[in-house]
Amino acid sequence: VLINNEIKGVCRRALTDIKPKYRYNYGFRKRKSLFLNVENKQLPVFLTEGLIDAYSAYQMGYPNVAAIFGGTPSNAQIKALNGRDVICATDPNEVGEKGYQILREKLEGRLLRFNFAGYEDTNDMLVKNEKIFLNRIHKIIRS
Repeated sequence: VLINNEIKGVCRRALTDIKPKYRYNYGFRKRKSLFLNVENKQLPVFLTEGLIDAYSAYQMGYPNVAAIFGGTPSNAQIKALNGRDVICATDPNEVGEKGYQILREKLEGRLLRFNFAGYEDTNDMLVKNEKIFLNRIHKIIRS
């Protein structure tokens, strides 16, 4: 996990159905950290739950990505996002919706919701239909 050009942690993903699916090194504080990569300040930040989804969005060509290391953002993460336009791409499930509602209540900036219709999350979209991702991003930004 690279934050402010410093390695802050290591993320490992389980290859089986064990929980938790993602594991971080001892001492890494997920709730106090926000993975944020901004290359174009004119565009909103594409906010995901996990690093893999943020990396997937970046791989599909979107330059501004962030990850909150879970389904709901902490106050520290929201504070780091305040003042930015954000495309909320938390997973389309109960936990992801809760994260979106928290952002709606607390974020100081424009909040847009990404449409996952037909896909589980950002990485699923990368694997199944990369082209639709940028089309949906551009549609949201123009709205």
